[in-house]
Amino acid sequence: MEAIQAFVEIVKQGGKQSHLNLSLFPLLAPDAGEPDYLILEEALAKGTVEISEAGMGDVVENLHF
Repeated sequence: MEAIQAFVEIVKQGGKQSHLNLSLFPLLAPDAGEPDYLILEEALAKGTVEISEAGMGDVVENLHF
């Protein structure tokens, strides 16, 4: 429990990342460096992610990332 408390005391809240009705606030520790993830907008712009329908018809049941 002490390790968690120590971490909570040094962590900072990063900038809000939003898409439609979802918002995320990254938690950044001073010695952890930059986050090693991309938000969807960044990944799409870099061509890292492609989203397509997985099924046929009028209802999309699955998406492939």
